Amino acid sequence: MKIEYSAGAVVYRLKTIIVYLVIIHKNGGHWDFPKGHLEEGESNITAAKREIYEETGLKVDLMPDFSRRVQYSPKANSNKTVTFFLAKALSDDIKVQVEEVLEIKWVSYKEAISLLTYMSAMNILRDAHDFLQNSKQEILFDITPTISERTAVYPTDVPFKRIVSSSMEKGDMLNLSSVETALHLGAHVDSRSHFMKCKNSFENDSLNFYIGKAQVLDISDESLKNGIISVEILKQYYVHAPRILLKTNSALNKEKFENSFVALSREAIEYLYFKDVVLIGVDTPSVDNEKTGFSAHHAIAKYDMRALEGLDLENVSEGVYELIALPLKIEDGDGSPVRAILRKWSE
Repeated sequence: MKIEYSAGAVVYRLKTIIVYLVIIHKNGGHWDFPKGHLEEGESNITAAKREIYEETGLKVDLMPDFSRRVQYSPKANSNKTVTFFLAKALSDDIKVQVEEVLEIKWVSYKEAISLLTYMSAMNILRDAHDFLQNSKQEILFDITPTISERTAVYPTDVPFKRIVSSSMEKGDMLNLSSVETALHLGAHVDSRSHFMKCKNSFENDSLNFYIGKAQVLDISDESLKNGIISVEILKQYYVHAPRILLKTNSALNKEKFENSFVALSREAIEYLYFKDVVLIGVDTPSVDNEKTGFSAHHAIAKYDMRALEGLDLENVSEGVYELIALPLKIEDGDGSPVRAILRKWSE
């Protein structure tokens, strides 16, 4: 009896809903998940990651806590065991392996169930979907843009630069580098000292500003007069969290600084202050643009609030989450990059 081993994964991506990747292999011609044979010396996890990348071009964060096995006989005197994991795609840019794959697409859970050919695949997807929905594995939304030398900064700021001092590619024993950069880079927070003469910087700031209940408001479809978020616009929403993240979709290109993005009026800051908001987050480079000057920043400093800028909220839907966006403990720092994430909020 010939015994074969393969590995693959149910690959998902967080949009406004959870979407799954389904695939048709040329060898078989049925809808399934990415999978393939183990190569010599490979574990199931290593093989699953490799096969996903080879077939789809996707890099994934594989979850070893979820696994399911399917056994079947593809032909006489042959037994095959396939181990499936659950994997979160780190992007949605698919590159089809044309030699092996006929078709790939992202679909909703219901669409995937209707497309999958075999009952065993449907059962694995049901288990994986339940695993995610029931928070056995926490669903995290990474709302932090990637930092690189292409990342846009304020025109008078110092752009990000990584300086390599040792490189294994050049024959050194290790990789070692340093960075030169503005502190207001990518997803970042402003300290109170950014617009006030005070000693209240990150080394003695309360972390309670940056972690806790947060509400995402999608105002991207609103008519934003003169590119300004006004009190009238905010009054259309029920504000019920101490941290408000405003999704405007007005600065999606994080590699180009354009002053056409939406900003907040001073009155809007005051309105949120009296709604007991302590942090205002935006998916733009700043809470101010060229039309508002620095009025929003001054209001935030006056009311001892915090600004969280440069977020990536494109794939996050409205709702209440837990925000974690901790600044570095930089002495006298006027700003700090953060790794900002959202996860499901429970009272």
